[in-house]
Amino acid sequence: MLLLLIGLGGFGAIKILRGSASPSASLSPPPDAGVVAGIERQSGPWGELEIQDIQIDPPDEYAARLYVPTNHGVWFFGAGYDGPKVLSLFASADLTRSQRSELVDPAHWKSTAQGIFITPQPRTVFSLSSPARSRIYRALAEFPENFFQSSPFMFSKARADDWFFHSGLAAETVALVSSLLYPHGSMLCFSDVGILTHIGSDAEKTRLIMALSRTPTVLVNLRIPPGADPAPLTRYWSGTGDGNGARQLINSVARGRNGGSIDIVHLLPLFVRDYLYTYPRTAAGQGNGPDCFWSALSFDRQPPDFTVVNETYLIQRLKEDYESVREPFQVGDVVVFANEAGRIVHSCVYIAGNIVFTKNGASLFAPWVLMRLPDVAGFYADNNSPRIICFRKKKLKSG
Repeated sequence: MLLLLIGLGGFGAIKILRGSASPSASLSPPPDAGVVAGIERQSGPWGELEIQDIQIDPPDEYAARLYVPTNHGVWFFGAGYDGPKVLSLFASADLTRSQRSELVDPAHWKSTAQGIFITPQPRTVFSLSSPARSRIYRALAEFPENFFQSSPFMFSKARADDWFFHSGLAAETVALVSSLLYPHGSMLCFSDVGILTHIGSDAEKTRLIMALSRTPTVLVNLRIPPGADPAPLTRYWSGTGDGNGARQLINSVARGRNGGSIDIVHLLPLFVRDYLYTYPRTAAGQGNGPDCFWSALSFDRQPPDFTVVNETYLIQRLKEDYESVREPFQVGDVVVFANEAGRIVHSCVYIAGNIVFTKNGASLFAPWVLMRLPDVAGFYADNNSPRIICFRKKKLKSG
């Protein structure tokens, strides 16, 4: 069974818990964060983190499971968009006279009871400016029928140069894709996978698909300098998962003559150690697998509960087992993202600094990763940054 070429999105939404007075979590790095030789350092009650950016690719065998569309598709405008509103959208976009003339041509429109379908000419799609593409695609993203606009490939603007680095792509392919990128908050997006029909080599198509499917993540080490007091570190990192194991490892490194570094995966629960930097097994499902909600609730469970975690179940667990908390946050806190409409669109788990453990969607092409909280927020922003609320298991809440 072929899978749709997955970007991000399509996770569903659930009503936000009522009565939470917790403010949005800070999206800023700690004030003592700094970057030296490509390594970012963040210090706090968790110790000193050393953070390195990397990108991971889907397994090679996944490429054969990707569906490649054969054209630029149809634009669908559903509820809330009648003819005049669509025309107003085009009038407000940064379109040339010829682009606007083609897009409003009745010959390209089909009105039905479901909504308005517009079939744009490839030359029009190719020639859109970045602002025009962003304006129109943001409207198209409101409707899941426009799959590649509602679930675009996304990458942080701050690390855009890494997207195609060492991808093996021809310079002209990278230039073509770059001309079709458009901004979405702190992210760059790509939706026009129809360009694959203009690439003659199957090998080049595969390279492009795999490059677009890259997921940004970070490697995180805990640096323990010589003579450091391990007690504050063990208090922080022993709060969840295998507390004794974390305590022993930290104490062992702290006793070393020169100190040392620990990959924080060794300080986290077994679930994280098993899943981090991996993709869902293809046998787990034909298209979609575990999502962000299941991953957040499974963080410190062993073995994981393979009950399907739907919206109702997530709300129930948060109400019964968790409390909303304010900063400072602790490893293991569940972070939920609410959009402008007050709907929860994502959940992940706080680790330390501004690092979270996350799975951005149910797709087989969405791995379990560590990311910076601002980067995760960029994936889920609509017109504004999402509201972020943290929950802590009641038995772990201090004070």
